Amino acid sequence: MKESTIKKIDEFFEKNPIAKGVPTSENEIREAENELGIKFDSDYIFFQLRYGGSMIGAKEIYGFQNSELMGEDNMVELTKSYRENEDSFMDWLIIGADYSGNFIGINKEGNVVVYDHDIGEYKKLTNTFEQYILETT
Repeated sequence: MKESTIKKIDEFFEKNPIAKGVPTSENEIREAENELGIKFDSDYIFFQLRYGGSMIGAKEIYGFQNSELMGEDNMVELTKSYRENEDSFMDWLIIGADYSGNFIGINKEGNVVVYDHDIGEYKKLTNTFEQYILETT
């Protein structure tokens, strides 16, 4: 992640400390990757190691220990839950949902994507996790 992005995120959390979660450990990340059978995006890993499950503006970025503004679900539970219902998204890491209940994930190409369950289609939101964060900060 670029230094300029990190600075923007840090400034956001200085103004909104309640939105910041508890940082995740490298061991938790490795265990989750093994459990889900996917390699996490490097910027998502950096975010989790530094900020944990946090809210950036209106966007929820789930981790293991989320901000008190978010639910207690973690990204492993969310990913497993959506895999049970949407088997075509086995390579997605679910990082959140929009306000319509559509899940948001990072696919194996590193794109942040959303699946609209009402029409049965997915859409790329951004090319990278960093871009996804920058849209809000």
